[in-house]
Amino acid sequence: DGRVSWDEFSDFVLAEAMQSHRIEKEEVSVFNPVEYDNQFNDPGAFHKDLITAVVNVGAKNQYVSSSRDGSIRIWGSTTQNHIHTIRISDKPTQTWITGITIADGYKSAQHPLGVLVSVASDRVMRLYDMKNFALLGAVMLPDDVSPLCCSGFDRKDVLRRSKLTTAEYFIMVGDTDGKILVYEQNEAFLSHKRERQALPGLENPLREKTAAVMTVTAHCDHVTQIGYVKGIDRIVSSSLDGKVCVLDPVTLDCNYFYGHSKPVLCTCYVSTYSYFASSGQEREILLWSPYTQKRITSLVGHQAAVK
Repeated sequence: DGRVSWDEFSDFVLAEAMQSHRIEKEEVSVFNPVEYDNQFNDPGAFHKDLITAVVNVGAKNQYVSSSRDGSIRIWGSTTQNHIHTIRISDKPTQTWITGITIADGYKSAQHPLGVLVSVASDRVMRLYDMKNFALLGAVMLPDDVSPLCCSGFDRKDVLRRSKLTTAEYFIMVGDTDGKILVYEQNEAFLSHKRERQALPGLENPLREKTAAVMTVTAHCDHVTQIGYVKGIDRIVSSSLDGKVCVLDPVTLDCNYFYGHSKPVLCTCYVSTYSYFASSGQEREILLWSPYTQKRITSLVGHQAAVK
């Protein structure tokens, strides 16, 4: 409704303060009293703006982070040392990286560690080889799509037959209009046929705009997280509209959990007990059933938004 509550305002102020790179060493020591060995991590190795996503690469004992500064950075999970930086743009203020995911379904002799997929504010989806971080290809998303998050799943994970069985791997994108778009990808997608133009500063071609195999308007505001849950064969997304959508990829029916009164920032499926946990600006975590979309209980105690 356009109004900003005190909780939302304080969450914003805290988030902006935490992402600031001008914090002095004395201030950092208050939050991190343990002295880590950062001899390989000079100040230039860290992100210069808000971190938008972090994913784990278990096969390499690494994790990957993306940021509004226009870079993707790879870190050692055990050493905490910076390993490599991928720059999307030489001008960080022009391109924000809004989402990343590891496409394990692309594992092959050519890409034994899978492929890293990123989406950015310039509406380009980029694919990188996780072995050497080389750019494999890029696809221009439609003009009316402003991607905010992405995720993927393998064809063999789809339990029922649907239109999502035509390719080897699928990448899902959530945008600013509340749409969920699913793109089919396979090994041919990584080839450099149908060249149209080159990305600035890169030799790899920018592919023509590719139509999504499935587009569903699941929300009426920004999609904050999206993922496929194999255990229940559903695509689950959260949004700033305060709802969590459970989408059937076969019938395209949407069921919603309405337990939140404020924007939902993240959700997670607990397969052991078959329930969801979701949280956001309310500063509490809600547990609910994916079958009835009814609340089970809530966990309170946080002093800021939970993401």
